[in-house]
Amino acid sequence: MVGSCPGQFLLFMSILESFINGRCDLADPCRRVASRDPLDDSYDFVVLGGGTAGSVVAGRLSENPQWKVRMDAATWRTLAGAWPPATRWTTATTSWCWGEEQLARWSRDACLRTRMEGGCSVTNGMMYMRGHAADYDAWAVNGATGWSWYDVLQYFLRSEDNKEIGSGVSGQYHTVGGPLPVQRFRYAPKFAHDVVSASVELGYPPTTDLNGESITGFAIAQALNDGGSRYTTARAYIRPASKRENLHVLLNAQASRVIVDPTQKRVTGVEYIKDGQTKTVGVNKEAIISGGTLNSPQILLLSGIGPKETLDKFNIPTIKDLPGVGQNLHNHSN
Repeated sequence: MVGSCPGQFLLFMSILESFINGRCDLADPCRRVASRDPLDDSYDFVVLGGGTAGSVVAGRLSENPQWKVRMDAATWRTLAGAWPPATRWTTATTSWCWGEEQLARWSRDACLRTRMEGGCSVTNGMMYMRGHAADYDAWAVNGATGWSWYDVLQYFLRSEDNKEIGSGVSGQYHTVGGPLPVQRFRYAPKFAHDVVSASVELGYPPTTDLNGESITGFAIAQALNDGGSRYTTARAYIRPASKRENLHVLLNAQASRVIVDPTQKRVTGVEYIKDGQTKTVGVNKEAIISGGTLNSPQILLLSGIGPKETLDKFNIPTIKDLPGVGQNLHNHSN
């Protein structure tokens, strides 16, 4: 429908969005996070980016009432934030994506960087996958201290509220009580079951949990949803924290660089763009750069952190000659 009648499709989806956005049980407009005004001049922590990771970081930091936390993010979510079938529409709607022109050579009509609070957790496939333990252990061996599988597993468990323990998934690998509800959708098409049956016929061992004893195989996967409604990290971590006095969220803002004191070699502020104006905010402890695969290295480069030869080309003073910044970029697929 998108390919054959794009105008009619967008008109239909716009009308549908207007209807559903008024439904608190679906789009939940009644508890959306509002942009804080006025803002403080400085914060203990400033999170640059309110995407999948930034929402988690800001929400968790604000659990300490002694810390003042600020998160700069894009707009609040649309219909796709709660309604899974709207994902295809959102990824085809350029107003919700960053830098479509520069990404056109990567994918003709995929939204690789989502311009909404919650980031790509608003538009991804929702499948709950932790990744391969060997990858984490390899990172730790190569110098990423604290990133071994044993180190990170506790955080996966802390975040999870698995609704199906004892019904295909084991309590040995899963837990309850976290902010992210994990379960299968209540409906799966017959074709999905046929694929699983065919894999067994071909000799692949059956599995019901891709985050259990084995992460390979064919299964009806668990997803981040609650009763069929998408659960983004913003919904899980920022919405419950938004009433805390020590967490300030600034929407429709884009971080441009961190300000580094050249003598102390520490970040003292963050520069950001809001309503076409460049502004700054002070940082007392840390600035957390959470801009995603492309924006994070871009912020570092604009801050003078990256390969000196690249910075020199754009007359950016070098704060730290770090050759790997901006190199070997990979972005996951939606």
